[in-house]
Amino acid sequence: MITLIVFIAVLALLVLVHEAGHFFVARRAGVRVDEFGFGFPPRLFGIYRDPETKKFVVLGPRRSQKLLSHDHRADEKPEAKHAPYHEFPATVYSINSIPLGGFVKIKGEEGQHKDDRDSFAHKKPWVRSLILSAGVLMNVALAAVLLSIGFMVGIPAILGDELPNGARVFNQKVEIIEVLPGGPASVAGVLIGDSVVNVNGEAVADQKEAFDRLSTASPAGDVQLDVRRGDTIQSFVITPTVITEIGRPGIGVALADTALVRLPWYRAIPAGIIATGTFFVEILRAFGTIIVNAFRGAPVTEQLSGPVGIAVMTGQAARLGFSYLLQFTAILSLNLALVNILPIPALDGGRLLFVAIEKARRGKTVPKGFERALHAAAFALLLFLVIIVTAKDISRLF
Repeated sequence: MITLIVFIAVLALLVLVHEAGHFFVARRAGVRVDEFGFGFPPRLFGIYRDPETKKFVVLGPRRSQKLLSHDHRADEKPEAKHAPYHEFPATVYSINSIPLGGFVKIKGEEGQHKDDRDSFAHKKPWVRSLILSAGVLMNVALAAVLLSIGFMVGIPAILGDELPNGARVFNQKVEIIEVLPGGPASVAGVLIGDSVVNVNGEAVADQKEAFDRLSTASPAGDVQLDVRRGDTIQSFVITPTVITEIGRPGIGVALADTALVRLPWYRAIPAGIIATGTFFVEILRAFGTIIVNAFRGAPVTEQLSGPVGIAVMTGQAARLGFSYLLQFTAILSLNLALVNILPIPALDGGRLLFVAIEKARRGKTVPKGFERALHAAAFALLLFLVIIVTAKDISRLF
């Protein structure tokens, strides 16, 4: 239950920040925003402030479909240019029934009402590009803020890495940073993030000592491994086997000396910005590896995690502590930014691609019917991919 609550809170933060980027830049550019929604329709409830009465109006689920079911074909009729389009007189803020994302419904985002000054379609390409990219920029900015806060309160770091000047190190431990799927430790129940306390009843001071003791184990004898998980000590009796990847007996874990690193605020802010760039490059490389492997015939879904997998990892990060959750949320925010900027229809990057095509064709747009169909088809494919990956996540859990 705690995992679900934390996951929804993290997801809400990422989505709201992303959509807030589109929202505020659109409003700043003079574009009307019809709805700011968390989750996908149907709408559970919404609220808006009536500009005449200055009172808030609450909307129930029965009125949830009208705003999103606008007939775009009607916009092509001459009499539609002056017909009322807005169901509500102000921006509706809504909570919707499918909590896997969010949206900002902007007037004219699909080419309609091009003659209206407050329409997205009326704006110049550079203004539309700025509105479309604002969500991605906000996710990158959020990651920088979270990592900066992390450095102020203490952020997880591997001690073998070079630490910034003025860093204070505390809570040192020998941490399990990788568990071989299907290996002896994984089967026994050892998790990433567990910290090694004892090996065969003897305390270990650092990664080297723990590694040496585990390396001397043979398949003929069991290893008793005591780890700290949260506030408890858990013991595992593990039978080592020959690990194919290293060619010798082991229990299938990777260890590292880790600690929380804290910086004064004036060093934490630039360190957070630098860390954001570093993480972004690493995520970009990981995406590149996935794409290369896909062309080589490797199953892409095995390398991805859907909502269930991300929820599990969020819960694991939360159990490790606030600093770990901060760092994990920052990494998720960067992942969301990178995915959204990909030139795939239905994503921000795909819409930017159509703006770029329009600019290259000197103002001649792609037929809106074709563009809408392409976005709808891509969204359906992405939803199908999410379902497949989610099924894989569930199969890994059971």
